[in-house]
Amino acid sequence: MIYNRKWLRTSFTKGILITAIPLLVRSGRAYDLNKWIFPNEIITFVKPFFNLMSKKLPSLLRNFYAVSGFCFLMWMIFLDSNDLISRFKMGAKLRSLEEEKEYYQQKISEVEKDHQELTTNKELLEKFAREKYLMKKPTEDIFIIQEN
Repeated sequence: MIYNRKWLRTSFTKGILITAIPLLVRSGRAYDLNKWIFPNEIITFVKPFFNLMSKKLPSLLRNFYAVSGFCFLMWMIFLDSNDLISRFKMGAKLRSLEEEKEYYQQKISEVEKDHQELTTNKELLEKFAREKYLMKKPTEDIFIIQEN
């Protein structure tokens, strides 16, 4: 598979050269760059990368799919807006908000029960007014005793 110089120059300027790199290293076998028709600026860019991939790295790191999958996982775990760390933080916040919701629902039910009792029982209404709002009859005196 030989590419002409015109195609490589236009693909390099458009950023498509990255897709041609896996063609150079197929199934771990090294290809000779001199067989290919490359412009000099592309050879200076690709040759160190190609030499490193073909000789020094273990076979797992030369596998394009393994490296791509690893990069994808790192992106999803650490760099994405919905990464793993923020998912744990959001889960903890959700649990605390659910506990808070349960607490307030319990308080609402208590207030509704008190409201129902106060609207039906006159004696309880008078007791509530005297204790909470310090209301009194005209002939009474109120003494507030505070305990230390």
